Amino acid sequence: MLIDPHVNPNTLSPSELIDHMIEASMDGAVITCTHSATDAVPYIKALLDDEFVCYVGIEFKTTHGDIVFIPESADDVFFNAEWAPQGTDIDLIHDEELWKYEALQRHLKGFSGVQVVVHPYSRLSDRSWGDRAFTLQECNAVETRIGRGLPQRDYLCDQLAETKAWTKLGSSNGDCQFLGSAATVIHESVKSQEHLCHALRNGLCWPIEFEDPMFPRA
Repeated sequence: MLIDPHVNPNTLSPSELIDHMIEASMDGAVITCTHSATDAVPYIKALLDDEFVCYVGIEFKTTHGDIVFIPESADDVFFNAEWAPQGTDIDLIHDEELWKYEALQRHLKGFSGVQVVVHPYSRLSDRSWGDRAFTLQECNAVETRIGRGLPQRDYLCDQLAETKAWTKLGSSNGDCQFLGSAATVIHESVKSQEHLCHALRNGLCWPIEFEDPMFPRA
């Protein structure tokens, strides 16, 4: 089945997200709101009610780039935890509160799951990881396809994934405008958070990309 492991609804309503999912012909999604687990709840409920496969994660914005964390267990401890940076863990850049990467890793110590590096070479953000991604030790997967017609930068992601032995993923890069432009294929039996983490951690999935006439690949 086709899932998107990095779906941030942002200002979309749950019904609007469902419309996007149907239009994109997706089977499921990992809902990853920024610095919050509870914000994902109404979207998860709506997707499950509409018979989509749905998982939860969190999108973390850090000083040098973004990380998606997908927990093995979406329990009360996970949903009730504070996921926004606090106090000395905050890096304030252009009035945006970002996590210091080392502080985020300390915060995640008590949670088992998968960390996904958001496409490090896309330059869609002024905080793209770039080659700093080679220094990340706690991650398990990386977005290598995001449907933006970036073959050379995607190739750099492939090299990173192979060097670090990370799983390659396809996603909308957290932008629902591009939902369905790239996705990740997983087996239809992967229904739980734990099974999804197992698949992502062990490379039991693969990225695909659909060419967009507005963003043709070279």
